[in-house]
Amino acid sequence: MTKTYKHLVIAGSGMVGPVAAIVLQKYFDQITVFEKRADPFEKKENEARSLQVILSARGWRTLELAGVASKIRNITIPLVGRQFHNSEEEIITEKYSAKGEHIACVSRQEMHQVLIHQLTKHDNIRIQYRSEVGRINFKKKTIVAYDSQNQSEAIVNYDFLLGADGVSSNVALALNHMQGREFKTEDIVYKEIHSDVLNLDCNVFHYWNNAYAMMGAFPVRSGGFSLFMVYNKKHDSHLFGVNRNSSFFTDHFPRVVRWEPELQQQFHHAEPGILGAITCNKWNYQDEAVIIGDAAHAVLPFMGQGLNTGLEDVYFLDQAFASKPSRSFIEEFVSSRKPNTEAIQEISRSHFLYLTNQMAKGELEQKAKLENYLCEHQLPTMYELCAFSLESFSDILKRDKTLQDQHR
Repeated sequence: MTKTYKHLVIAGSGMVGPVAAIVLQKYFDQITVFEKRADPFEKKENEARSLQVILSARGWRTLELAGVASKIRNITIPLVGRQFHNSEEEIITEKYSAKGEHIACVSRQEMHQVLIHQLTKHDNIRIQYRSEVGRINFKKKTIVAYDSQNQSEAIVNYDFLLGADGVSSNVALALNHMQGREFKTEDIVYKEIHSDVLNLDCNVFHYWNNAYAMMGAFPVRSGGFSLFMVYNKKHDSHLFGVNRNSSFFTDHFPRVVRWEPELQQQFHHAEPGILGAITCNKWNYQDEAVIIGDAAHAVLPFMGQGLNTGLEDVYFLDQAFASKPSRSFIEEFVSSRKPNTEAIQEISRSHFLYLTNQMAKGELEQKAKLENYLCEHQLPTMYELCAFSLESFSDILKRDKTLQDQHR
C-alpha cells in the first residue's frame, strides 16, 4: 500500500511505543524510536525485581492488531480472581468474573522482549537506544535527539511525532509548555521484592491490608511471587526507621512472615517508588504530534487498566490514521479518548482506596450493597466491564453512578 507519511518519530520504547510502531508502520516509510534506556536484551544490573503487568480485553484487542497476541499469551499466567487474607488468617476469595473469565499476568520484561523482537522484523522501523527526544520545535517539525552513550546530539526531522515516553514525558512537557500537566501523587510509598517461598495459589492475586499498609502478591511464571507493599509515607519510621515496630510484620502479615522471616528487612532495603495519576491539558499539536499512554494519562495501578488503556490508545489511533485523515483527525482522536481516560482514572482511584483499606465506611457499605444487587441480578460488576468488555470507560462510570443513586 502507498504510505501516507514519510517519517514517524516515537519517543519511548517501553510497552506502548513498540506496539504503536508495529501497528502504525503501514502508514509510514520510516519509523525511528528513541529510547533513553539500554537495549532490553543486554544484561542489566539492579533488575532482580520482577515487575508484573496485567492484560485484559482492551489490551488483547490491540495486541491482536499488532500480530503478537499469541506469542504473549504463551508467557502469561491466568488470574481468575483475588484472595483477601484478613487479620484472622481467613481467606476471602473474590472472582473477577461470574462467567469464569480471567485476566492475564505477565512479566513486564518478558513481554517487552517479545515486542522488541517483533518490532525488529519490520525493515522500516529502527530503535536508537540510550537516546531520547529532547528539544522539540513543533512548527519546524524537528526534535533534538540526545545520545547519552556518545554524549552527542542530532536534529531529526519528522512528519509525525508520537510521545509514548511515560510519566516523565518530554513530549508532554513541551506540548504543555512545562505547565498544564499535573502529576497528582498520593502520599503513598511503593516497594517491591521477589519471593520464592510463598505457598500461595498461583492463579489469583493475593492481598493483605490494615490501617498502616497493604501488601499484594502476583505469581511469576519463572517461579515465586512478585510481592509489593504500599504504605503512607508518614508511617515510614514506624515500619522501617529508627522508631520501627519490630512486631508489625509478624502482627499484621503472620502467614507471610512464617514463609519469609526477613520480610521487614527485605522491604526496608527495596527501592521506594511513588504512586500517582497524570492529567494533561494538551495532548497534541495540530495533526502532527500527539501523546498516548502514561505520557498523557497515567493512572493508579490497582484496577489493572494502565497498560490496557495505553494499548487501547494505539487501537483508536490506528483507526484515526485509517479513516482517510482529515484536517482534524488527531483532534477528534484526543476529544474521544480524554473522557475515557479521565473515567478510568476515577475508577482506578476508587479501587485503590478499596484495596488499601482507605475507603470511607459509608462508601464501602454502598459498594457492598451495589455489588450484592449486581450479583443477585446476574449483572456484571464495574471490574468485569472494565476488564472483560470493550465498553467505553466513560459509559461504565456513568452506569455505576446511576446504579449508586438508585440504591442509596
